[in-house]
Parts: sequence; structure tokens; C-alpha cells
Amino acid sequence: MAAAFLLIPVYHALGIGLRTAMAVALPLNSIAMIRAEPHLRRGKLVMFDVALPIVSAPG
Repeated sequence: MAAAFLLIPVYHALGIGLRTAMAVALPLNSIAMIRAEPHLRRGKLVMFDVALPIVSAPG
């Protein structure tokens, strides 16, 4: 979510509507997290015992 917190206000300040800025920034943030995951896993920086229940929780 860090990138979204930075990108949404920047896009909004550039004149892009708030909902459009959110719709663009959140998927970009998801892509960044997906790309960072292998590096974080190799560095043993992912706590799977905490992450897996959060990811698999319904709703």
C-alpha cells in the first residue's frame, strides 16, 4: 500500500479524479508487491505463518 499512499495524492494533484487515481495506483501497487515477493522470500523476510492465514481468510 505504500506506493498507493504516494501515488493517489500525486495523481489527484495533477488533476486526475480521485476515483481514477485510486483505480490506477492500487493495481500498480499490487504489481510492485508481486515483483518484490521473490526477493523478500529469498531474504527470508516473509513470515509465512502470519501471511498465509491473512491471504487465505475469507472475505
